[in-house]
Amino acid sequence: MIKNLEVLAHADWSSRHSGRWLVKAERAAGRWRIREPRLFDSRNLLRNDIGEKGILGVDVPIGVPAYWAAQAEISYFPAALLEFGNLQWPDIFRPADKKDEISIFRPFYPAKPGGAKQAHLLVGLGVNHMDVLRRRCDFDQEGRSAATPLFWTLGAAQVGKAAINFWLDVLKPAIQDSSVLLWPFEGDLVDLIGRGKPIVAETYPAEAYAWFDLEISKSNRSKRRINDRRLDASRLIEVASNLGIDLEPAAEEEVVMGFPVGGDDAFDAFVGVLAVASVVSGQRPEAAICDDKVRRVEGWILGRRPAPITLRPKSL
Repeated sequence: MIKNLEVLAHADWSSRHSGRWLVKAERAAGRWRIREPRLFDSRNLLRNDIGEKGILGVDVPIGVPAYWAAQAEISYFPAALLEFGNLQWPDIFRPADKKDEISIFRPFYPAKPGGAKQAHLLVGLGVNHMDVLRRRCDFDQEGRSAATPLFWTLGAAQVGKAAINFWLDVLKPAIQDSSVLLWPFEGDLVDLIGRGKPIVAETYPAEAYAWFDLEISKSNRSKRRINDRRLDASRLIEVASNLGIDLEPAAEEEVVMGFPVGGDDAFDAFVGVLAVASVVSGQRPEAAICDDKVRRVEGWILGRRPAPITLRPKSL
């Protein structure tokens, strides 16, 4: 698969423009070379930075929970995204201010802190447990805590507001222009590579810490501390080398110094591009997704291993 690609990239996405960092590996003369992390302009991300022979990993949810989708009569996420913001969906991108504003058509909550409770979201969407509002891939396969559900927009672990930004700034315009291919909604990587459009896939760099046996994955380490990021410098360079990737001098300096400019955002972008490379090179399976609801509605995290999940009852 990798022979038909010219760009491997990962964007560490944030609601803040200052937190949006990109790392690219570009192929030249049969070798891959990683450039130093840099801030990117979301308006030109796919066309200028990725191109028709590139794949972009991004650490935001791409897809919606199956139970909510069934209530909203959504059977295919890319098509639904085109309708979000229009007709019956005018407020979907505006998190509800009050609990009585929550509905199937306005599921994100809350707009801001101050008395908001997850119980309000459960009642508003007619479910009895937050697990029902999680996608299958939100459950960690190694026994760690499940991800925060897409629609809950409060707290350090929330991902809903970043998802809204990415869907509006990048994904919806690209789908409207037919200028992107979404994995896994439109097929496996082997089906998508070589079709002349940039491929976008959801990723999770924090999971890849364990794939690469990084020190940062240990409980007493934090990616927010530069000294802890430095501990993984030699290992990151080794992983890149094992994947057939060289580092430009400026990129190697950033790694060795612990990403002093971009901090943990640049660190995750670097780990993310190695994760993308490990999948497209065949060192790690992309995922064996058999469930049609997952493939068409919920999406998946590139490289995450599926496992059976038992959910709690789905309605009140």
